[in-house]
Amino acid sequence: MATYYIYHPEGFSAKKICHPHHTEAHHLLRVLRATARDRLFVFDGNGAVGRCSLQCVETKSCTVLVEEVVNFPPPPPLILLQGVVKNSVMDQIIHQATELGVTQIFPIIGANGAVCMDGIHTARRLEHWQQTAISACKQSKNSFLPQIFHPYSLNVALEALTEKTFGIVAALQGNCRPWSECISEVAFATSIAVAIGPEGDFSGNEYAALMAAKFFPLTLGSRILTTQTATVALLGTIQLTCRLKEIFTPLVGMAGFEPATSTSRT
Repeated sequence: MATYYIYHPEGFSAKKICHPHHTEAHHLLRVLRATARDRLFVFDGNGAVGRCSLQCVETKSCTVLVEEVVNFPPPPPLILLQGVVKNSVMDQIIHQATELGVTQIFPIIGANGAVCMDGIHTARRLEHWQQTAISACKQSKNSFLPQIFHPYSLNVALEALTEKTFGIVAALQGNCRPWSECISEVAFATSIAVAIGPEGDFSGNEYAALMAAKFFPLTLGSRILTTQTATVALLGTIQLTCRLKEIFTPLVGMAGFEPATSTSRT
């Protein structure tokens, strides 16, 4: 049986009726073909998930009865500083980053980027990116919707990070270092930021700004990856490392091993 998952940011309570937005109702009724008494879940994007049943079904609207609400704790911050790329590729990045649990996305207007954005175009793309993230949450059953910021320069985004954030940049420069040299930092970091350049990569000045912010210059191997492949590869590796830490930390503690102290930004 299909499990329906719909977005309802207005909030909801157990044993109460809620009215999904007309776009969500349309998708539920016309695309997913849900019918009265079907089971479904609603989520608010901030960790609350309601187990519901579909009640009144009309042509363009519906009501659902929320039977039970569970509030999940927020995940550790996983921040993506992503160089803005062309529409279809950026959509793919945002969708997959949301699936992989990114909590904040900073679209970066870089010196080597090939995308120009004016005020109207920026507003439309932000709205579209938000809808893309919502779709990714519904597909992956992720109860936390990432915060997507207005496109900034890299320097503005770096200033928004906290001092305790451990930063990694997927680097193509000669001084990049292997994953083995930062794995312990990633495993025990309380906040992680990942910087991925656009198709033309970060500029020399942007790399200098990242190094000044103490970002770890990471090599992803001998092959030159597209920006979307680099993003997915690095985010997936980070999530896997954090999951393995949860498994092995009790064993490491029994062995008397002390993890390396995380490097803080200054």
